[in-house]
Amino acid sequence: MLRQAKQLFRSSFLYQYYRRTEHKIDYFNWRRKNRNGPTPHLYKQHTIIEYGQRYNIQVFIETGTYLGDMVYAVSKEFDRIVSIELSKDLYRRALKRFAKHKNIHICHGDSTVVLPEVVRTLTTPALFWLDAHYSGGFSTRGETDTPVLAELNTIFDLSEFNHVILIDDAHLFDGRYDYPTLHALQAFIKQKKPNYVFKVNYDIIRIVPGKDKYNPK
Repeated sequence: MLRQAKQLFRSSFLYQYYRRTEHKIDYFNWRRKNRNGPTPHLYKQHTIIEYGQRYNIQVFIETGTYLGDMVYAVSKEFDRIVSIELSKDLYRRALKRFAKHKNIHICHGDSTVVLPEVVRTLTTPALFWLDAHYSGGFSTRGETDTPVLAELNTIFDLSEFNHVILIDDAHLFDGRYDYPTLHALQAFIKQKKPNYVFKVNYDIIRIVPGKDKYNPK
């Protein structure tokens, strides 16, 4: 009974309002602490929007929909949004949440399988937000804890465009649980795309073509 009540609340408008308010409070507290501690979701939203504007990108592709908060936050900033979710339950919830948004397409499945299909449809550069990983709780584990290297290979090998790539949770890249180290990832990017800039700020890995036009504030 309690579980059903929680699920009903999470699918309600009130819960979405609660989540947005929570993001604002987290951001305010983070700024108050001189940006120490975990990077708040609201900052990540702003970062994605900034990169999209600075590189004039109208396509947003996300791996790891989770509760759909990032898709909602950028829903008015991109002409086309595609988000991939492995968990069937989270996929269904996102599908319901964004049913009326014509520019948003939610895909169900493993990003190593679905992302190649999405990339092959691209006719312009896209902004990728790679956030598919197992984190316990509502999340579902694929064959590995993180498919990030497979995702990057897909982006680089199946498309000729110079995409902008942002990866969440840089602190997890320590060589454990299927994550490469940041040094190994940087070497991988340099080999694949020598003209790309690789840097990390506020727990976000930023992989962009040419000189990075965005300096985090």
